[in-house]
Amino acid sequence: MSWEHRAHRRVLTVVPVLIFGELFHAKGDIVNLSTTGCVIAVAQAPEKEQHLHLLVQVPNRDMSIEIQLAVVRWNALGLFGVEFIHVNALHQTSLEHYLSILDPCPSLGKLVHPEGAAEEAQPRRQVVA
Repeated sequence: MSWEHRAHRRVLTVVPVLIFGELFHAKGDIVNLSTTGCVIAVAQAPEKEQHLHLLVQVPNRDMSIEIQLAVVRWNALGLFGVEFIHVNALHQTSLEHYLSILDPCPSLGKLVHPEGAAEEAQPRRQVVA
């Protein structure tokens, strides 16, 4: 599915995340983020349909954005995509605020780092879940 056909905008970024599941615990980096899901780069991806708890380590914040329930929808070679199933209102607001300060248009070829510096990205290497 192309970016233009998505119901929710996705932002290319690099944000550390702690990942917890019944059979899976890891650190990774979110590389593509929206209000309803994300793509995570990790050494070894969890199985499809696994239920996860995520702590998004947004820079310059005292508290992580907590995703209470996310489900793995796909995985491939160190990447996996999750759909956010349950996020409480406080954390949903924090997620929406964080996304609002990032460049919401990855098709312009900018990769947004959490520290706010943007660099030219390789458009053909963009990952869209």
